[in-house]
Amino acid sequence: EKTGRILEKKPLDSQALMFRGFACYYLAMAQIEASLSESYIDEGIENLRNALENCDLGLRPRIAYVLGKAYYQKGAYYADLACQYLDEAYIAGFEADDLAEYRGLSYAALGDYEKSQECFTEALSVNSSDLLLFAIAQNYYNVENMDMSKQYLNQVITTTRDADMEIKARLLLAEIFVQGGDWSQAEAQYDIVLEKQPDNADAYYGYGLIYEGEGDTAKARSCWRKALSLNPAHEKTRMKLER
Repeated sequence: EKTGRILEKKPLDSQALMFRGFACYYLAMAQIEASLSESYIDEGIENLRNALENCDLGLRPRIAYVLGKAYYQKGAYYADLACQYLDEAYIAGFEADDLAEYRGLSYAALGDYEKSQECFTEALSVNSSDLLLFAIAQNYYNVENMDMSKQYLNQVITTTRDADMEIKARLLLAEIFVQGGDWSQAEAQYDIVLEKQPDNADAYYGYGLIYEGEGDTAKARSCWRKALSLNPAHEKTRMKLER
């Protein structure tokens, strides 16, 4: 609110733009409603980009750091801009516990898994959060190193206290087992997911893949119909049932 009053009188005040951009970013992260969060992110990006135009050189890395994280929150389409600004902060020597992690996530969203893994490795020396461990597992999955992906997923499952993160890890682990034709291991993971989350459409979709792999088309389609009843927008299930 204070920066808004300053900017009414001095629209190009770089410090007011910087602090308003920071405030918008952190307000966005605190929102539950997606549309409100997106609105704050967009305003934050606009203010931070304007702040970069005439800020003191010493402030530029800090602004670039928050601007890069804001672009990451915008989604994969903006990953190149997230990488650009996060790299600027990194090259300038800016220090933040989550900088390497966000660089890794942004490069993964961009599809540069080699660079992403380099950043994640650096991040592990500072922080071994559930999100980071899962991101590394996802990264190894994307480059088809399933053994390393399973290793990190099991670490997430063993250590996390976040129920949703455990579900995500078990679903990806089950998917790896399905791809390897290890039906019993995949089924065991889906069983646990449904014990904890009985309305999980992904698990029923996975059951369908198992039955399909075993040659039981009728049971497979039954599972897929159940998945679709739980989540009518489940695209993979729709594709299976439309065949």
